[in-house]
Amino acid sequence: MGKINRPLRDAIKEAAGVSTDRSVQLWIKEFRRKHLVSPEQAERMIGYQKGIDIQRFLTEEQLVETRQLLTREGLPVVQVVRQSPTPERKVLKVRSKELEDPLLPPSVVEDARRMAEVYPYLYMFENSVRNFVRTVMEKKHGKDWWEEHVGKAVRDEVEKRIKDEEQNAWHGKRGTHSIHYTSIGDLTKIVKTNAATFAPFFSGLASGLGWLETRINEIELSRNAVAHHRPLEKRDIDDIKRYYEQWRDQLRAWKEKISA
Repeated sequence: MGKINRPLRDAIKEAAGVSTDRSVQLWIKEFRRKHLVSPEQAERMIGYQKGIDIQRFLTEEQLVETRQLLTREGLPVVQVVRQSPTPERKVLKVRSKELEDPLLPPSVVEDARRMAEVYPYLYMFENSVRNFVRTVMEKKHGKDWWEEHVGKAVRDEVEKRIKDEEQNAWHGKRGTHSIHYTSIGDLTKIVKTNAATFAPFFSGLASGLGWLETRINEIELSRNAVAHHRPLEKRDIDDIKRYYEQWRDQLRAWKEKISA
């Protein structure tokens, strides 16, 4: 067997009314024998045929491939209809845990579901920028860069956050370096204060350092909305994903320059 797509596998078992992987494995084995596909492809095709909304578990490429394979093999491509949340049962499933509240309207539960998909992009972007700033500054200015090259206002605010955390020792720590206590807006200030250090990375972009500042400012608005449990519009979610992908691509282009 290949790598199991656990959420999809569990959905197949639930749809088929079986409790063990063994039954699904036997279906996959038989399906492969008939249609000459990989274990992963067979699992996806079986899920599609059972009416599961498999787009929740697959990448766009995997989804397209699955539909093409079903068509190639002359198998029915089931039209999956999404079911709206019902007022009677308002449940948010996080992995194997179901969260339920008797007072929340279904719209709030659905908002929570949508925002759960957004959070990883915000988390990855902010921490990626933070790691980029620290890596570049340490390479250029050494281990003492924080004390010597970060503005007093940012350092004072970070020191306050560290002291506040010390008063709540029961709670998990943010990190071991002062930069772990910065807000995403603080990162913009550090970059602008050290423009000469960061400018070479952005020299080929039309707006220079402004390219990063614009993306941080846009994402910060959405980040703060999510942090205060306010749902985002689809266009805001699309912007977050696009900005993250642009930043990721830039990092790939700068990889050698950062590590040199």
